Amino acid sequence: MNPTISADSAIRKSSEDLLGRADFARNIAVTIATWHGEESLVLAISGEWGVGKTSIKNMILEALSEQQDAPRVVEFEPWRWRSNTQITEAFFREIRIALQKLDRAGTKRKAAQKWISYTRALRAIEPSIEATRSGMPGALTTLATASVFGVALGPVIEPYLGFFKNGTVLLAISAAFLLLKGATRLVEYCCASQANEPDVETARGELREAFAGLDKPLLVVIDDIDRLTPREIRTVFRHVKANGSFPKLTYLLLYQQSSVEAALTRKGCDGAEYLQKIIQVSLNVPVASQSRLERVLVDGINKVLGEYAEPEHGFDNERWSNLYLDGIQHFIRHLRDVYRLLSALSVTTSFFRGNKAFEVNPLDLLALEFLRVFEPDLFQELRRSKRLLTSPRPAANDRDARKAAILDLVGKATKERKAAATQIVRYLFPEIDWAFEFGVDYTNGDEWSGQRRLCVPEYFDRYFYLSIPDFDISTSELNQLIEQTADAGKFRTHLDQLHTRGLRSIALSRLDSRKTEIPLVNAHAFLPALMSIGEVADDTPNWLAITEFDHCWRIVYWYLLREADPAARAALLFSATNLSKALCVPSRLILNELERQRKGSSKERELISGNLLDDMKDRWLEMISLAAYADPIGFCFRSHAGYLISAWKRIGGDAVVSAWAEGVSKTDRGLVSLICALATPSLRSKAGSHLSKIVWKFELSWISTFVDTSTWEARIEQIDQSPLSHEQRLKIDAYAQAEKARRGEIEADDL
Repeated sequence: MNPTISADSAIRKSSEDLLGRADFARNIAVTIATWHGEESLVLAISGEWGVGKTSIKNMILEALSEQQDAPRVVEFEPWRWRSNTQITEAFFREIRIALQKLDRAGTKRKAAQKWISYTRALRAIEPSIEATRSGMPGALTTLATASVFGVALGPVIEPYLGFFKNGTVLLAISAAFLLLKGATRLVEYCCASQANEPDVETARGELREAFAGLDKPLLVVIDDIDRLTPREIRTVFRHVKANGSFPKLTYLLLYQQSSVEAALTRKGCDGAEYLQKIIQVSLNVPVASQSRLERVLVDGINKVLGEYAEPEHGFDNERWSNLYLDGIQHFIRHLRDVYRLLSALSVTTSFFRGNKAFEVNPLDLLALEFLRVFEPDLFQELRRSKRLLTSPRPAANDRDARKAAILDLVGKATKERKAAATQIVRYLFPEIDWAFEFGVDYTNGDEWSGQRRLCVPEYFDRYFYLSIPDFDISTSELNQLIEQTADAGKFRTHLDQLHTRGLRSIALSRLDSRKTEIPLVNAHAFLPALMSIGEVADDTPNWLAITEFDHCWRIVYWYLLREADPAARAALLFSATNLSKALCVPSRLILNELERQRKGSSKERELISGNLLDDMKDRWLEMISLAAYADPIGFCFRSHAGYLISAWKRIGGDAVVSAWAEGVSKTDRGLVSLICALATPSLRSKAGSHLSKIVWKFELSWISTFVDTSTWEARIEQIDQSPLSHEQRLKIDAYAQAEKARRGEIEADDL
């Protein structure tokens, strides 16, 4: 059996036994085969739903088939029938068919014929419960029941023949029989001579002799009794009780005991006591050892995940051990529980198998599947709580409310498994661990992102969509991008294509989290290509994430730090800067080093220092001066122009920038270009609104340190703005408003 296909499929033979129950089944088979009592043996195997009763039944039948004198087996399945009447008909019919086969095998007494006679006699005296409840008179009920079963009516009608002299009553009874499709038999009986049918006790005695003469015993197996309605359960046990006094007839009943006892309990009848009077041997399904269940679970996980159940794909063995011991093992009670999980996992994993990559963390997916299968209410609450579960620890004023929300969320788990479910949630979302007793504050965002963890906002939706969202990049494609870092052209082209698809920002974010996986031997191709991207990368402020440009310089910085030799590290930076002619990323790295020196920070994260840093500054100043003077207006309109002017001022000093700025602003076109370059984007939203927009700001106190702005406002008023773009006009207007605010004519908050 393949457990990843069906969680409900019972095993068919002992070779498939994973829980060590084959010996238990064989011992029961021996008991059945060697029973020689004068009465029927009624043997029961009880256990909870999903514990493996049907699997044990199949192994018992397999063991019996290997016996030399194996009994004839009747597998009676009452739940296949729609009513008590059909169950009764099927019960007697199935046993009759089995006896007919035994008769053909050479039985001297015709057991099947005796069974038919016994059935007729028995049914003729047993009133129909359904008819009785509908209000039919007792005599009519008996007649109707006999007619429906198709038995001889002599023993039933004889006491009432005098009653039939009343034509009115006879007509009423005949009409009732017409409704029950029994009128023909009634008329035939009234017109015929009295049938020569034996009474019940005579028929029973003859049948006992017939059973005693059988060459083989008969085994009636009734499984899944607890699937029936209470009335149907009572019908089955009534038949077993009424037909349990024959030699060589054995019953094997399988059910959940509490369900059956509840169904048998009625006014004046205790279900448990009633059951004890019927069952001679009652056995419970052996408890499966946790170690065996664990072995099946682990083997199944390895089979489903395959190569992805390895550390390089995010399957951390230590984390798995903690998850299993603290949480998962408490969900596994039976083999069916294991198979339910594996069946679900085999489906969900298929959505995330990429080209040599698994699109989510396999261990997180496994833990989440446990909650989806066994704690669906909690699972649904998780999928609605992304912000609560993935946000960093809150400020003190929001702490109590967030903690209450988190505890309310885990409270969605069922009471008996709440503790285990809570542990799984804590392992899945370490950012919220602080909210629990003895919780810990975790901060390991880059590592979690690199592992494609559920707790990372960028990956959270992927687990619940069961696909890669349109606004995301697959792990397979990211792996391809990392491979292409060995070829500058392919790497740059791929990022340009991602930009066209609107995914470059996502790709750079993912690359930032996996920067340690980029081989150092690819530096001569990778660094220039990424620095070139940094020249055009978006730096629009975003409250929800860092910008493309921030990702670019961060990746370069941490990538270079992996080179332990300071001289080699500086050589890589010099080479990449010269090849790319990039200004933005190198300037940010230089400014970081200058700031680190100013603060006297540890040298642990020092990129370049001393003469190497001075040489880098000189080379960069040379490059920006060439670019700025070669095309001053064009320089003002390049990406990150305002940032570059600021960096130029900080690295080279006020004088060099002031001379260039004064020259540019002499013409109206140059002035407009410079003002637009110095505009700083900022996000603004209205009170009570989540919608924000970009507005333009000017730090006039800073601008005035390197350029004389005293005449700018008057000049702007004289400039024809009709040729300007909409964005240029917004920036010019924002500058004029900033000047008014500096003079106190308007409030700064009104900008």
